[in-house]
Formats: sequence, C-alpha cells, structure tokens
Amino acid sequence: MRTKRLEHVTESYRNDQGRRLVRVEAYYRNNTDTGVGVIIEGPDLNWFHEMMIEYEDAWRDADTKGREQIVGIYFQQLEAWGRTRAADRSDRDNYLCALNVAFLERHERLEGDQFNGCQFTYDVDPDHVDDLLDEATRRASEED
Repeated sequence: MRTKRLEHVTESYRNDQGRRLVRVEAYYRNNTDTGVGVIIEGPDLNWFHEMMIEYEDAWRDADTKGREQIVGIYFQQLEAWGRTRAADRSDRDNYLCALNVAFLERHERLEGDQFNGCQFTYDVDPDHVDDLLDEATRRASEED
C-alpha cells in the first residue's frame, strides 16, 4: 500500500493533464571532465514518467539499507557514464542516466544547480487544449 506522500510523488510523474513530455535534460557534474549531460527529445516521452514510477516502486519496497544501495548504484552508474564519450553510450544508458539524475534530485541525494539536475519540457496535447484552458480559468477565479 502506498503512503500518501508516495501517492503524490507517483501522481506527479503521471501525465494526465493534457501535456506531453517532449524533452528531458539531465546533468551530473557537467562542469567536470568526468561529468555527463544527456538530452532526450521526442514527440512523446511519457514512457519516462512510467519508468520513474518503477524507480519509485523499488524505492518504496526497499528498507533503509536497500535504499542506500540503490543510491550507491545510481551514483556508480553516473560516474561510469561520465568516463565514456557521449557517442560511445547506448540510448539505453542515456535513458538510465536521465532517470538516475531525476530520481536522485527528487529524493534530495543530488543537489540541483547549473551542473547537476534534470529539466523537463512539455508540449500541450492538441486534444486537451480546452481542458487546460478551463483549468487555468478555474484556478484564476479561485485566486480572486
């Protein structure tokens, strides 16, 4: 059973608000020679949200020692990828790199700054423009 906080975290990864994830940028020690930067672009990267939910499920199911192992593995992977040229990394490695950075930042194990962190870019799904406008109007009227 998920805790209330985890439900909120999990739901924040879901994309049921009429937006499509179209770009993920992830950076780990990007200011050093052994840092890594990954940019993933596509017309619809919502699979990224589903993968983050799997990361969260593993975190939820782990005890304290297991969580420390997870964090250690993610940092070891980032360090290894930082020692390889971008052209030599597979797409899978780049996807995992971005997932690791996003997860570590969310769980405050990686401090986001100009050299570390993840950024998400969304596009509006044309089928949901009216829903988004209605929601924005509703929120604006609540603030008044």
